[in-house]
Amino acid sequence: CDMPSIPENITKADVRSAVDVLTEAVADFPFETADHLAAWFAALLTPLARYAFDGPAPLFAVDANSQGSGKGLLVDVIGHIVRGREIAKSTESANDVEMAKKITSIAISGEPLITIDNVSRRLNYPSLDAALTATTWNERILGKSEMTEGIPLYTTWYCTGNNLQLHRDTVRRALHIRLNSNVE
Repeated sequence: CDMPSIPENITKADVRSAVDVLTEAVADFPFETADHLAAWFAALLTPLARYAFDGPAPLFAVDANSQGSGKGLLVDVIGHIVRGREIAKSTESANDVEMAKKITSIAISGEPLITIDNVSRRLNYPSLDAALTATTWNERILGKSEMTEGIPLYTTWYCTGNNLQLHRDTVRRALHIRLNSNVE
């Protein structure tokens, strides 16, 4: 596609125009409040700016009142804007040991965006909480008696679910995006 030129001196009108274009991409999603739309903007801009700031990024928790509200599609809009494709999906892990293994694999692969899709129970993984507050990851390598050595962890994490429940430690590390559909 043809990319518009970027002016040297960006004005408030330029910013407003860009916000309007991006808002149009998600105009049909039933954000519960304007705050949830603002959280979606943070979810979109974080991976674009991820290497420009030092420190961790929050988990973006996309929640809805019913199935088929568009949670996964909303996250995939971010993937298409940021990377030109859907965001890689993963399922919730059976326990924290399995989650730690998954995080290690994600860190080793360097995957920049990941969605824990269709979370059906309280999201409570100390290893995920640790990953959300870290920029490097150390963990035992699966099948070996050796540890990773400070693998960079710049993944932006998303999760989706209906009526999501986050553990109190995870809530502090998350930004909530709520969809509220008035249809079944």
